[in-house]
Amino acid sequence: MRVISTTISDDLHKYAKENGIKWSEALLVGTAILLAERGFENYNNYLNKNRIKRIYESIFKNENNEKNEVFKSESY
Repeated sequence: MRVISTTISDDLHKYAKENGIKWSEALLVGTAILLAERGFENYNNYLNKNRIKRIYESIFKNENNEKNEVFKSESY
């Protein structure tokens, strides 16, 4: 196991904290998604696909959710 550090924007930290997102979980999920995208078969599984789908639907398809307005206007 490794300990790492990273620099993030104040806004990203604020929104993650307000919504109870743990950085350790975000890093694990994000890394698994990127590895799956790059062809690592063991990360290309239904758990990751379902999670991506849930995230997509909650951010981009829920037009009435004011919390997500910031994500619609930002480009990542």
